[in-house]
Amino acid sequence: MKFFRVSGFVLISTLFLLCIKVERKPSSLAEKGGILRIGMLKEPLNLNPLFPSLAEPNPFYDLIFQPLFRIEKEKVIPVLAESWEFSEDLKSITFYLRKGVKWHDGKEFTSEDVVFTYNMIKDPEMNSPLKAQLRFIKSVVPLGKYKVKYNFSGVYLYELFDCNLYPLPSHILKGNKDMSKFSENPVGLGPYKVKNWIKGNLLELESNENYFLFTPLVKTIYFKFYDSPKTVALAYEQGRIDIALDLTPEEILYLKEKNLTFNAVTGNRVFFIGFNLEKFPYNELNFRKAISSLINKDELISRAVGGYAEKTFSPLPPHHWAYDPSLKDVPFNPDEAEKLLSSLGFENRDRDPYLELNRKKFTMKILTENEPFKKKVAEIIKEYIEKSGIRCEVDSVPALDFVRRLRDKDFDVYLFSWSMSEKVDLIPLWHSKYGIFNFTGFKNSELDRYLENSILTINQEKSKQNFSMSQKILLEKLPSIYLFVNKNLVAFSDRVKGLDQYLASPISNLDLAWVPKNMQEIAVDFELKTEEEKPEEEIKEEKPAKPVEKPATPPPAAEEILRKELAKKTEEVLPAPVEEETPPPSKKEVTEAPPLEEKKEEVKAEETPPPSKPKPREPQLVAQAKILKMARPVYPEEAKKLNLRGMAIVRVLVNKNGRVVKAEILKSSKFPILDESALEAAKQFVFEPVKDEEGEPVEFFTNIPFRFP
Repeated sequence: MKFFRVSGFVLISTLFLLCIKVERKPSSLAEKGGILRIGMLKEPLNLNPLFPSLAEPNPFYDLIFQPLFRIEKEKVIPVLAESWEFSEDLKSITFYLRKGVKWHDGKEFTSEDVVFTYNMIKDPEMNSPLKAQLRFIKSVVPLGKYKVKYNFSGVYLYELFDCNLYPLPSHILKGNKDMSKFSENPVGLGPYKVKNWIKGNLLELESNENYFLFTPLVKTIYFKFYDSPKTVALAYEQGRIDIALDLTPEEILYLKEKNLTFNAVTGNRVFFIGFNLEKFPYNELNFRKAISSLINKDELISRAVGGYAEKTFSPLPPHHWAYDPSLKDVPFNPDEAEKLLSSLGFENRDRDPYLELNRKKFTMKILTENEPFKKKVAEIIKEYIEKSGIRCEVDSVPALDFVRRLRDKDFDVYLFSWSMSEKVDLIPLWHSKYGIFNFTGFKNSELDRYLENSILTINQEKSKQNFSMSQKILLEKLPSIYLFVNKNLVAFSDRVKGLDQYLASPISNLDLAWVPKNMQEIAVDFELKTEEEKPEEEIKEEKPAKPVEKPATPPPAAEEILRKELAKKTEEVLPAPVEEETPPPSKKEVTEAPPLEEKKEEVKAEETPPPSKPKPREPQLVAQAKILKMARPVYPEEAKKLNLRGMAIVRVLVNKNGRVVKAEILKSSKFPILDESALEAAKQFVFEPVKDEEGEPVEFFTNIPFRFP
């Protein structure tokens, strides 16, 4: 099998294959030494990348461990893998690992660690939520000490993305199924080591002087876990922390009053309301349009989050690569809503302020989690609904009850949020068959097809087109109304340098942070001052504080519950890639009939019941089809002048006579002029007809690579 090399520089149409080598290293102005103090709410449940939180990424993994590569702004930056190459049929990727990389204990990192980690994730006893990520990866095999190959069951959009694991040290964990100690005090490959972790209080990381990319500048990083955004803001105001995370608009208002700076960065959590389409009038499109017309999204964002959000009409955040900005949202229009409601039979026939529906009292109930922010958003929406004359109530319940009622269809309308990463898949949310979280009950065969095609393709442009059509259908049919996307609010002190480009993920990039020499001397004191300070004498007489008890694990939020369910069911409920692995037919298989004895046995087995007329065979992928006539692509003069280079892979459909009847770009060369030339050449190819097991010619697909020049 031939391979083409992707060593960090070649553009392929597959998502995340824009492997432009980006220099990721500290500034040349950076000064070494000092400490950083970070205040936040979200303490990790563990520090083991085998068991990540499913609702949001764990940024500590990038400090303690390292991935094969990093994805930043749709660019792939090599980390543990220096380079990689795709097979010609795009069903495998071979990674070339860095040499001389050391674990925190001094042992060398090798391909054995990558294979070991893959096997640990696949091990059902480990119950790793990452198992779903590997559902289309058939195997991971070492090809030497610094080389490892991933094999896929078919071609699909997220091949490279799904390979990106945080390797674990096989020399420590081999044969050890108890991960509890390792999860709290891990040995990694990253720029920082765990020095001390007091659960519910403080995590202390120290610099790894032997980090393989560069020496981290900050010597020690402290993460202080506070109990509320208010205490984080207060600690920041008092100069006890350098970076304040997990702030809310209320804290930002407080910091503004104190003339302290902060940053607002677009997040990835999309808030929406969904309708129960099994109930009237929620199953009426005009009713859903009316409700959408009643919600003033700009005002909602101002009132609920102080303006720190971005309105949307899509399940994807506006900054996402697959978001379609050309689509138009339903405008805020109470007058239009009134007309639509009247057409459905809403009218006021008595003296109370509320409308009846078909002469019966009507109440719309909004179900949401018992979480302050969601309740606040639901109450504001309730106001908009009641202004139209529809009685509305908010029903907030604990997360487990919320999920149960969604599954039981025990709701009218529900308010929820869902976080979207670069790897987006709307199938679980909206597919008629595979949509295990399609709680609205929306069914649309066109949408199903677009959702499947958005994932089960290698071509990013085609994927984006399918995502666009999916968004269009959801906007037209309105099974849900998408409201806004959150913004992450972060505050930095003057001590913090080097993170201006990484405000969206500051923790993951703390290895690039530095502190000026004249600011490096500073105390570590996280205790907040209050207005009623005790005299110094009293403080001296106080008894030593009791050891901090381990806090009770907070109950999971609804999204965490659902994502855990998705991780367990993904292999069962999501469609496989469009091309299942099938061995290419050899010449013998397509030209020779089976021996007479086998033929008789086969016929006998089919005699009862009588065989029905066989359906036409679907075209299959043939990796090594024999070429009878080939054509070289023309290298256009314009391309020569510009010195355009690249590789295009063309997928062709070949008929029973061996003639090409359809050709399309599977992998772009990055230049349309070269792609067009490749298509024209591919259409002139002639292949030896492929026959089935009965000797009948069949249609088939095959891929033809063209390299320019």
